[in-house]
Amino acid sequence: MISARNQLDGTVKFVTLGTVMAEVVMDVHGVEVVAAITRHSVESMDLREGDAVKAVIKATSERLTQPGKIAIVYSNRQEATEYLEYIDYLQAAGYLTDETENVELQDLQGAQGLSALRVTVNRETSRPLDQPLPEPAIVAAAVHALPQRASAAGKKSSPGQPLELKDRPPRRRKTHKAS
Repeated sequence: MISARNQLDGTVKFVTLGTVMAEVVMDVHGVEVVAAITRHSVESMDLREGDAVKAVIKATSERLTQPGKIAIVYSNRQEATEYLEYIDYLQAAGYLTDETENVELQDLQGAQGLSALRVTVNRETSRPLDQPLPEPAIVAAAVHALPQRASAAGKKSSPGQPLELKDRPPRRRKTHKAS
């Protein structure tokens, strides 16, 4: 979302073109602001010295990747449902904390409509280094053998059938946007 707080009126001082990227130096009320954008963007906007421009500052406080967390990007609800089953398994095994975050991702060039799940690694759970990880087929079987969870309507899914997001038990879930 663009607001008045992250838009600055300025004037282009000069443009330095690279092979792929470009550096645009602007004067914003006496302060020099430098923007790194693609060369294609500079050429398509035909930016030149003296042009009036608006510098849009993107918020960087929220990122998809964060220390101590795992982020899983997905494009449809079916994928999310499957990932949530594996997350439940790892939470039950103690490798992940109970908190799962739903993150809405900003559209990128060529990638729209993506979302993500973000979970916190339980750093207090340790596994001896010489203990091998289970084979993927064993993990899949364990996930399908997990006790079936009752939905709000009292329905249960049968083993091997993914739970709908609406049928999942309430967990500590947050929803927010990330860049």
